[in-house]
Amino acid sequence: MPVAAPEISVVIPCRDEEDAVGAVVDQAWEGIERAGRPGEVIVVDNASTDRSAEVAAEHGATVVREERPGYGSAYLAGLAVARGDYIVMGDADETYPMRDLAPFVERLAAGDDLVMG
Repeated sequence: MPVAAPEISVVIPCRDEEDAVGAVVDQAWEGIERAGRPGEVIVVDNASTDRSAEVAAEHGATVVREERPGYGSAYLAGLAVARGDYIVMGDADETYPMRDLAPFVERLAAGDDLVMG
């Protein structure tokens, strides 16, 4: 049975966040489930020197490696592989409550071009 194409892509840049990234990926999956839409979680490993990429993959994220340093480069690499209609941008250090992304996606689905919170 084919898997539904993602409607939501959560893109998370990450550099040396092995202690937090697993929880962030879990929260992103929870947010996708709460939104009731198919999704994907993409962690962009920005030249981490720890186990960040492995931890993210263990929690079900697609891991993209970006060697060019910087937050912007990491986001661009993640956006290049994102397949969803709705892009949710987060951070790997638990800065944003990813489990609460559903209302943002609903606003986008209702026609808003950009939703920030």
